[in-house]
Amino acid sequence: MKTESVRAQIFLETFFPLLESFVMERQGLMILACGMRTFQIELEDEKLAYQLAVVDGVLKSGVDIVEEPSLVLRFKNLEQLGFFLRGKMMGLPQVKRWSFNDFTCATVASMSAFLGMTLHPSIPLLVESNKRLRAKLLLHAASYAMEAVARLDDEVHSVCQEVDGDVAQISILPSGPSIHVIFRPGRIVTRRGAHPAPDAIIQFENIAIFNDLVSQKLNPLNTYFQRKVWIEGESVLVLMVAFLLQKLMEYL
Repeated sequence: MKTESVRAQIFLETFFPLLESFVMERQGLMILACGMRTFQIELEDEKLAYQLAVVDGVLKSGVDIVEEPSLVLRFKNLEQLGFFLRGKMMGLPQVKRWSFNDFTCATVASMSAFLGMTLHPSIPLLVESNKRLRAKLLLHAASYAMEAVARLDDEVHSVCQEVDGDVAQISILPSGPSIHVIFRPGRIVTRRGAHPAPDAIIQFENIAIFNDLVSQKLNPLNTYFQRKVWIEGESVLVLMVAFLLQKLMEYL
């Protein structure tokens, strides 16, 4: 699969569920979301459609949530979407079922902007709950994106072939958040929360250390030698997680 297509697929499989998680954590945004109608991105060649919709007062993302979406952006294929996301024109998407009275697009844009400000490492967060939310969302984003990369990248796919059932966990002390990665032949499955018996664990001393590492304020190697990050268990699984993240950053 072409690089732009992989980028677009990672976006679709990461952004919508991440926005869903974020809005559910923010009551004000949930009230805003309730005023929107179903937003859909279509891929004509792949015959795929990803939706963002409010159902019974809850924001949901996925496929086939509702039969008749209100606002539809149709792209020719993943490659066109990939170029569009990076601001490079390869033909504009078709906009279907939209009117000037529909504020769905503005609502999605507003929620996306708030999510971007929460995640962006250069924007300081003063409230402890917001720092925890940033760490939680970053871990969730990594889990969604790593699953996509493991499936779409041939090199990662081959690396995962020899592992079946081993679990690597990433945790922030003292009480989370956590995610864990289950390696299967040729693919991975990620889950939120801690695993009861992981084979390898990467632990960060606290949320501040994790956020500073993500924002590149700290050197990963120095942090490890200063015992701000602990690695326990099977080192090969830790290296595989690091490889996954490296491949992800190459695409992004």
